Amino acid sequence: MKQREIQKLEDKLIFDFISDFLNSDPDYELLSKAEQEKTFAIYKTLITAVYRSQFHDNVYPIVYAKDNRTKKLLVEAMTSIAHIVPDVTKVTVALVN
Repeated sequence: MKQREIQKLEDKLIFDFISDFLNSDPDYELLSKAEQEKTFAIYKTLITAVYRSQFHDNVYPIVYAKDNRTKKLLVEAMTSIAHIVPDVTKVTVALVN
């Protein structure tokens, strides 16, 4: 398999996982379309970081937040999936000004 094909497969798996997770949450349906897209993007960032760190033992992903509100959202998202994806606790959320 070529690298591009592998990347497409990985992206699809991540997309499907997040879609299943969010669609099982009744509160997700109550969000506006824009809020749903932002929520999806947050989870995609976190899951992608965790997935890519799985290939290297000493890699601990860092996700950057532009403000405290965004950092809080990222931490809440991490907490909500920690029971499904325990390695999400390896992610550090750093505040960047």
